[in-house]
Amino acid sequence: MTSKPFATTPRRYINSIAIKWISAHWLMAALPLAAAVVWSLFDVRAIYVALILLFLVYPMALTLVWFDYAFSPGSIRAITEKEVTVTSSGLSISFLPKNEGLPPLKSQFIAWDDINSAEMTAKSVELILGKRLDERLVLPADCFSVSAWDFIIKKTNTKLPSTDIGLNV
Repeated sequence: MTSKPFATTPRRYINSIAIKWISAHWLMAALPLAAAVVWSLFDVRAIYVALILLFLVYPMALTLVWFDYAFSPGSIRAITEKEVTVTSSGLSISFLPKNEGLPPLKSQFIAWDDINSAEMTAKSVELILGKRLDERLVLPADCFSVSAWDFIIKKTNTKLPSTDIGLNV
């Protein structure tokens, strides 16, 4: 069972990672700001500290996080056009060349045991391969037939019933 060619747009991919990262790490930003607000009740200079945190420190830190995720192999895999073939031993990913003169990326194979879990979104299923946010394979809902999705869900041992996927292909 081979999927239709698909790719995630870079904007959708980085937005997805940003939302997940911020929801997991919002406390790191909120606690120093809250401490600076409480401190400003006693000393006006704390407002400067809060402004420095808000407009200098946090944007620089977020830039480092963004570059870490934007140039990772998982991100390149996500935004490159590909076809996924479902086999009994795993998923074979064949990357398609963007331009005719350029060679495609090297094909990858993901064994069923390498998939930790899966998350379902409105338009896709994300197969989680590791702890980092970019260690995921995003499969659009319309890239496989219903029988292929049933097979994938059985093999990944997820708790997602096939009726939750909302595929009526």
